[in-house]
Amino acid sequence: MSIFKGLFKAEMRMLIRNPFAVFFGIITPIVVMIMQAEMIEEAIPLQGLEVSVIDIALPMYAMFSLFVLGVGNAGLGLIHTRNINFFKRLRLTPATKKHYLLASMSVQFLVSILTIVVLFLVAIIMYSANMPLSVMPVFILILILCFFMSYSFGIFLGSVFINPKSAESIATSIYFGVLFLGGFMFPVEMMPDLMRRVANTIPTTHAVRLI
Repeated sequence: MSIFKGLFKAEMRMLIRNPFAVFFGIITPIVVMIMQAEMIEEAIPLQGLEVSVIDIALPMYAMFSLFVLGVGNAGLGLIHTRNINFFKRLRLTPATKKHYLLASMSVQFLVSILTIVVLFLVAIIMYSANMPLSVMPVFILILILCFFMSYSFGIFLGSVFINPKSAESIATSIYFGVLFLGGFMFPVEMMPDLMRRVANTIPTTHAVRLI
């Protein structure tokens, strides 16, 4: 337990000191959702329904936070960890890679869930979003599944490339490609036909729809 606590604290410090993760994974989803809700007050036609901007923005930015922290921070952070030979030094301690992964996953999950809780509190308190208690168990399960999808994708990107110099550029390109076409920026239904076809092949698109 002491090994896990030590690595957990170290991972939390790394996340807090990472301006990219803090700004895009925690601050941006909340701020942009509020901006959109304030700028667009009228209902938006979507798939034959009239929906509020909160109905569209809330699932997009909830998944956005999960993805940025799970892939952008954990996955790309793993590449940085390998580049500084962290795991070679880890062998000199009682800690193992399993301890590292558990601590990393726990930090990303905790911060992601706290961010999503704030998102939903803002949506419910400021914009009267309706969140029936009856759907909460299924909703929480979906969030957990989406988190593990994002985290697993990040760890995959962080570990699949052998050459550490090319790994970061390739993983970053894939990361931003998914970020722009994965249903985070605007509804897939509003994309041009070609972009919509590409977006529908990306798992995050379907995760946003689930949420």
